[in-house]
Amino acid sequence: MAVGVLRCGLGVALALVVASFRPGDPLTVSFLLGTFAIMQPEWRDSLSKACQRIGGSLALLGGFSVMRTRPMIFNGCMVQMSVGMNATTRHLDPRYVLVEYLLLMVLAAAVAQHGLLAAEPGTKEPRAWTA
Repeated sequence: MAVGVLRCGLGVALALVVASFRPGDPLTVSFLLGTFAIMQPEWRDSLSKACQRIGGSLALLGGFSVMRTRPMIFNGCMVQMSVGMNATTRHLDPRYVLVEYLLLMVLAAAVAQHGLLAAEPGTKEPRAWTA
């Protein structure tokens, strides 16, 4: 345990030294946050986190062209990421939360569609109720 804490401390110190050579760089904050997120007491855990970060960055780079040409896929990915992150931070099962979100969006679309049909130009005014 003490070796892991010492290793993390040295890693953070090295990251701060590297960041000091890049004053004013907008990516310095991202670099430091990434370093802090990756550093774990066990080196295998750090390696796993690093692979996740690098793999996610590569997937994002590859997906930019798809996101620009197909905004529906981009929106779906953003929703999945935000709902998934929200579910995991609250220790909920992301599958059930995503299904619940999908059902709520279907309900929202139905409500919006009903509202759009009622307010569509050129349709007759709804008649008042008479008793």
